[in-house]
Amino acid sequence: NFLGKSQSTQKNGQGHYSLEHQTVGPLVVQIQFEQTDDLAIKNYDIYRTINIHYQDAIDGNAIDYKHYDGKTYRLNMPAKSNNNSKVKMAGKGLLKRSVYGGYTSDRGDLYLITNICIDYDRLKTDKK
Repeated sequence: NFLGKSQSTQKNGQGHYSLEHQTVGPLVVQIQFEQTDDLAIKNYDIYRTINIHYQDAIDGNAIDYKHYDGKTYRLNMPAKSNNNSKVKMAGKGLLKRSVYGGYTSDRGDLYLITNICIDYDRLKTDKK
């Protein structure tokens, strides 16, 4: 059961000025998600595949992840992580719809699925 590919949010008082009403209207922002090989949306949860260097997976190093909200989150990978492991970030998914229309403050979850890979350029610099 996949959700639509977009979600909108609104910021009151941030839109255009109305001469007729002498007020500033809301700014409505619509976020469009295109489902790709590394991104899927199911209900309010986002499933995203991220590439992890094999050494980070073995050692359990911290990984920086840039979220669609523009923020960067630091993930502490468990040592000896396997390929296709899921890391859950609770409350970092899509906003949930209200039964009355609009959205609630509750969010789905973000699941990051690891794709462990070898970065040959990084291996060259590690050997120096």
